Order: sequence, then structure tokens, then C-alpha cells
Amino acid sequence: MEPFIREHKLSFPVLLDPGRKVNEMFVVEGIPKSFVYDRMGSWVAQSIDMRTQKQFLEMLSKAGLE
Repeated sequence: MEPFIREHKLSFPVLLDPGRKVNEMFVVEGIPKSFVYDRMGSWVAQSIDMRTQKQFLEMLSKAGLE
């Protein structure tokens, strides 16, 4: 994981939870979910999986957020 963090120059903290302690403490279940709302608060897109940057930008485009 460290090489990935350095390669992508991540400046935010990355939680590594190999023992699943945090996962169990916060009862994290399921796969990543993203929801996109337009500026009026209407739901316009969702993904229930991991998104690439291109896919996420396409979701934002649907909301008129570019």
C-alpha cells in the first residue's frame, strides 16, 4: 500500500485496517456507494461499486457539475 500512496502522492490519511478492527467497530458492510445530486438537490446518478475517475466525472456531468 505504501508504494501506491507514494506513487499517487496522496496527501490525505489512508486508513489501513488489516485486522478489520475499524471495520468491525463501525460495522462497515457492503461495497462502496456514490450518490450524485444536482444543484437543486435532485438525485441524478448513483454507483454501487468503485468508480474510475472518468466514470465519476461522467456522473457529475449528468448533474451539470463539471
